[in-house]
Amino acid sequence: MKRNRIFSQALGILLGCTIGLLNLLFIDVERSSTLKLQQLTEEHEFAFEVEAINSLDSTTFIVRGPDDDGILADMTVALTMRGCSIIAVAARKLEDGSIEDKFTVVDKRTKTRLEDDDLAEVSKLLLTSIGESPHLLKAQFEDQNKVLQARVRHLEDELFRRRLTIRPTKKG
Repeated sequence: MKRNRIFSQALGILLGCTIGLLNLLFIDVERSSTLKLQQLTEEHEFAFEVEAINSLDSTTFIVRGPDDDGILADMTVALTMRGCSIIAVAARKLEDGSIEDKFTVVDKRTKTRLEDDDLAEVSKLLLTSIGESPHLLKAQFEDQNKVLQARVRHLEDELFRRRLTIRPTKKG
């Protein structure tokens, strides 16, 4: 009875795991994984959108947004500095006046597509490289940094003043 019970339990676990893994046979490995990010600006609710698509041998980034001077160059520099080799670029202007730039890249070292885990990082890098937003953000942080530095100096002076006790000599 004990052997039959143990054998039945082991058979049940094996059968359950096999049935649970059957769905892996139906996964389409040719299908690409897609990631979309959007940049929020004051002028447009979502000015730029980045779509990252991993295929078997390369990664494609599609950037859609308003047509501004230097965007293509900014994105090219960002991808190159990140360690991507650009193997194809396609830029087109859409009917509404916006642009759609498509970059097909591979990792510079391995000559293969980017890892799925890196898609979000590179997409964010592309968004921050577009237009003036990183420069404005940097300028805002520099202003905040100056204010914080002044505040720290004031607090250090105040702390020093409170720790310092000066007793003048008594006359008489």
